Amino acid sequence: MFKWLNPKLSEVIEMYLAVKTALSPRTVKLTKLAWDYLVMFASDVRVDRFKDVAGYQAYCAKTVSPTSVRMYRKSIAPLFTWCVERRYIKKNPFEDIRPPRPVKKNPRVYSPKEFRRIFDACPSQYWKAVVLIAYTTGARKSAIENLVKTDIDFESGVIKIQDKYDSEPDKWEWHPKDREDRTLPLVKPAADIILELIYSSPSPYFLLKPARYFHLLELKKMGLMSSEMKLYPFSNFDRTFRKIKRKAGIKGKFHDFRSSFASEMLNGGCSLVEVRDLLGHSSIQTTEVYLGSNSELVKKARAVSASLLEVNASLEGN
Repeated sequence: MFKWLNPKLSEVIEMYLAVKTALSPRTVKLTKLAWDYLVMFASDVRVDRFKDVAGYQAYCAKTVSPTSVRMYRKSIAPLFTWCVERRYIKKNPFEDIRPPRPVKKNPRVYSPKEFRRIFDACPSQYWKAVVLIAYTTGARKSAIENLVKTDIDFESGVIKIQDKYDSEPDKWEWHPKDREDRTLPLVKPAADIILELIYSSPSPYFLLKPARYFHLLELKKMGLMSSEMKLYPFSNFDRTFRKIKRKAGIKGKFHDFRSSFASEMLNGGCSLVEVRDLLGHSSIQTTEVYLGSNSELVKKARAVSASLLEVNASLEGN
């Protein structure tokens, strides 16, 4: 039972997470990270003494991107609202300070030739399936790592991104980001490799090597499987993907597969709303970022601009 009337910052995060048990592991991780930056900036002062939100944002901006600063701010502002409700402070200091403006950058996309080089550089069928799914569905890394056999519907040609629960003896707790189930396309090349892996895998997680799966299952039985392991059950995922990129001679991130998928969907005539639903974005503004990599949109704009110049030229001739 906490009895502090004016807790320190380190005590606030402890109390907050103790009562906010419904927060997802992703949210908890991000909140802790953002709060660590706050304590490093302001020291472990009493919560009512923290006022310098602008200074905190500037401090974070020295080491992380403007987008990350906005995410940190969004993660910890609710803690101060909670402190207001608990009467630890009179006002949320984040109310009067605007977040930093996001820096708009055209997202990187993998060209078909680059994807082919990445695919050919994959060291195993597991990884070929991973990059195929990422490139043709835009699914997040965590969603791909947590796919199980029952998520694949070969007859309908779809991949289902859906909840898993600890109550299932052969699975662990995992939920899609924003708790939204989705149905994504299953293309034949991916289906062929997935079918091969499903037939050869003794576990429901057909993309996980069996030894890794049974190790994680044993940790789950002993209560030692961490939230991070449940989110990202692969071992050394990022390190392996870096090796693949080096072998392929390609720069970029795994997340760029989402940009590539979004760009192709927009180029193919899908609306922003449709692409938003496929990617599982909670806001259409997030999806709008991918308009910057939409070559068809640029072509249309170029054609319109050219026609305007032709009209202007005819007016000058008159």
